[in-house]
Amino acid sequence: NRTIARAVAAALPGEVWVAGVVQAWDRKAHDRHVFFTLLDADEAERTRVGGASGAWGGSTTAAAIEAVLFASARDRIEAKLARESIQMADGLKVRVRGKVGVHEDRSRVRFVVEDIDARYSLGELALQRDEVVAALVREGLAERQRELPLPTPSLRVALITSVGSDAYHDFLSGLRGSPYAFDVTPLDVRVQGPDLQPTVLAALRWAATHAAAFDVAVVTRGGGSRVDLAQWDNLDVARAVATHPLKCVVAIGHHQDVSALDRIAASCKTPTEAAGWL
Repeated sequence: NRTIARAVAAALPGEVWVAGVVQAWDRKAHDRHVFFTLLDADEAERTRVGGASGAWGGSTTAAAIEAVLFASARDRIEAKLARESIQMADGLKVRVRGKVGVHEDRSRVRFVVEDIDARYSLGELALQRDEVVAALVREGLAERQRELPLPTPSLRVALITSVGSDAYHDFLSGLRGSPYAFDVTPLDVRVQGPDLQPTVLAALRWAATHAAAFDVAVVTRGGGSRVDLAQWDNLDVARAVATHPLKCVVAIGHHQDVSALDRIAASCKTPTEAAGWL
């Protein structure tokens, strides 16, 4: 094992930059030192499950290396990401600098992360959004929602959000000051994490099936990190919104946030603004 460690040190004596996709971070994030995996970005893209869904698969074919972010560097790196409203999470594409080493007891190759290029991750998130929109343009769906007329008045609302969340209460509060008799049907979904895609798709399907009972669908969540909000840049969800029979109003994040859904549907910046618009 010591001979192997020396061979690796001789081959890679200094620090190197590595680009990859973070995996197995979320379940270890509470630890002081976080051990996670970096997947080869190009291979992970080719083996990703469900198009642009953000679920990463193909672990048997995508090259990977074990990585570690020790507490001594973690605060500095997370502060650097926070300045760009990003946080480490599974599925995030990163460009990190560090040193390859070998844990001699078990002869395990490990990449010790010392620095990160936060702008790289920011650019990758923007690229993900643009790719979703570009796919809908190719399919002739990018303008379909925008061309749907809004019934006047639109009083029967299918509200797709996390029931009980700030976004949910902000939207309802925004309607309470109105003289109109709104009838809101909440459809509870997860607004981040692995259950976002299936629950949002199920809610959109249900609203489409019962479209005769509604005038409009509102899809909303409050602010969050760019990584959380980027989970909405999902081709399956965007396609479901683009082809929905109801006029869809989207309010995801805060004023500075733009999602793929904002680019293809009626867009408001906050849940309160969406309520006021209706």
